[in-house]
Amino acid sequence: MSERSPVEPAPGTTRTEVAAGAASPACEQMSQEAKMNVLSVCSYLQEKGLTGVQSSAFVGNFIWESGYSMDPAKQQVHGTARGIAQWDGGRLKGLEDYAAGRSQSPWTLSVQQDFVWHEIGSGGSESRVMRSLTGVTDIDRATEIVMQQYERPYAPTANLGARQEAARWVLDKFAPAGPGTEA
Repeated sequence: MSERSPVEPAPGTTRTEVAAGAASPACEQMSQEAKMNVLSVCSYLQEKGLTGVQSSAFVGNFIWESGYSMDPAKQQVHGTARGIAQWDGGRLKGLEDYAAGRSQSPWTLSVQQDFVWHEIGSGGSESRVMRSLTGVTDIDRATEIVMQQYERPYAPTANLGARQEAARWVLDKFAPAGPGTEA
């Protein structure tokens, strides 16, 4: 989301390993809390009607954006972006206002899940990404669409390959068990 460098990967995983496409091993090394957050967001999005491919594409991007922590309070290392999607600028303000309107902290997973749905749902400010995902069954293509249309990262640090590896891992480990698995 941010036009600055993304947050750092999980402890024990170097950015070089991630850039070389070692995202799946990095995902396997995520903390149990991070994995539970992956399951929570993936299940939430599927309960809202997204397919396994679509939900995995979003979560794969969130894994990369959050530096493999899936920590809703995570702040960008050298910037102002925050949360699982690393919202920045006007979208960060949107998250904060959304949470304030509900008298809740913006730094909780449940508020951020709701805000993602608020953005991508019918009439949301980012709903075009859902229109673009309609009928997409290829996890790599879905991940690219989410990266380009929802996250819109700084190109030199975007690392589509690592996002796709993370999304494939999510699809393999978490999406099949939930509703909305059919593409």
